[in-house]
Amino acid sequence: MNESFSRTVFPSGGWQYFQPQTMWSAPNPIANTFSQQVVNIIKHRVKNPAIVAQHGLSLDPITVGDELEAFNRQRLGLQPTISAPSAGQAVVPLATSCCGH
Repeated sequence: MNESFSRTVFPSGGWQYFQPQTMWSAPNPIANTFSQQVVNIIKHRVKNPAIVAQHGLSLDPITVGDELEAFNRQRLGLQPTISAPSAGQAVVPLATSCCGH
């Protein structure tokens, strides 16, 4: 299945993100654009350098943008992008079944 997904269109519920290492959720997911959320995530990580170092979290806007997109794709049940998640990336658990059941 090839779902349409755009960083310029707000997904259902907005641009949500959760940083499990600090139990932080990105603010205003419905009001902030994709780029604004990337900046918020980076600002949060800059304020927590020990967590960034310990978990290898990125401060690179492109990488953080990929993490934000991956988080929302997974949250919405969409297919992941081709790139692999980076170290420390938050992952939303999805309900799965075993052995095709």
